[in-house]
Amino acid sequence: MSEIDALISLLADDDPETTRETLAALLNYDDTLLAGYIRANQESADPRVRRHIHQLEAILTLRSRRKSFAARLADPDTDLLEGLIEVHLQWYDNDNPDVVRNYYRDFLTHSRKFDLTTMNRLADYMRRNGFTAPEEKEITFPEHYCLGSVLDSRRGADVILCAVARSFAAVQGLEVEIARFMGTFVLINRSSGELLTPEKQWRLTEHSPSTAVVCRNNQILRYVMQMLFSYAVEANSFRYIHTLYCAITGEPDNRPPEYLPYPFNPNNPPPLT
Repeated sequence: MSEIDALISLLADDDPETTRETLAALLNYDDTLLAGYIRANQESADPRVRRHIHQLEAILTLRSRRKSFAARLADPDTDLLEGLIEVHLQWYDNDNPDVVRNYYRDFLTHSRKFDLTTMNRLADYMRRNGFTAPEEKEITFPEHYCLGSVLDSRRGADVILCAVARSFAAVQGLEVEIARFMGTFVLINRSSGELLTPEKQWRLTEHSPSTAVVCRNNQILRYVMQMLFSYAVEANSFRYIHTLYCAITGEPDNRPPEYLPYPFNPNNPPPLT
C-alpha cells in the first residue's frame, strides 16, 4: 500500500481532527498525482471516504482555476471574455463554467441580429438592452465585476460593460479598444475618433482625447481581480482574500500569505486572550 493509499484509508475515520490532518497531508502531494488517486476512489464503498474524496476533487478544481488564471495575467493578448468567466468562477466557485459561458453566448447570438457596425448603433443597442453602470455607492460590490451576474442583472462596473460591448462589436467587424480616461473605462474607435462612456448612459463623444490610455486584456483582468480583492479585504473575508491572492500571484494555496492572521496562517501567533 502506498503512502497516499494509507492516507485515503484514514478518511474513513470518524474523528474530525484525524480527517482534517489527513486532508491537509494529501493536499501536499502533487496535484496530478493526487488526481489519479481521487479518480480511483470516487466510488469507494465507504460513504465517508467518498465524501472526503469529493472535497479533495473540489479543492483541486479550484487550484486548477487559480493556476489557469495566473497564467492569463502574463499574456497581454489573452482572451478577455474567457478570462472574465474565470474571474466569475473565482468568486462564485460553485457555478458551472459551461453555464456561464453559454449564458454569454446567448447574449452574443442576440447581438448578431442587429447592425452594430458603428459606435452610435453599438451605444443604442447597449442602452436599449438595459446595460447600465451601478450607482456610485454600489460600484465596489463584487457582483458588478462578475460576468455572469452582470449579464443576469445587466448592471455592472464600467470595465465589464466595456468588455461585453467590445465583444459584441468585434463579431461585426467594429474595432474598438478599452481605455482608461478621467478615472473611468471607455471604448474608443481609432478610425472614427469616437469615444463611448458606459458610465454616462453610453454617451458618445465625437473626438476621443489623446490622454485616454488603452488597456491590454491582462491589465483589465488584473484590475477586476484587484477590485474583488479590495472588497474581500473590506469585508474581512479571509477565504476570498486567500483565493484571490493565489489567483493573482500564482502562489500555491498551501503557502498562506504572511499577512493573513491566525488560524488562516498558522505560522502567525494566535491573538492574546
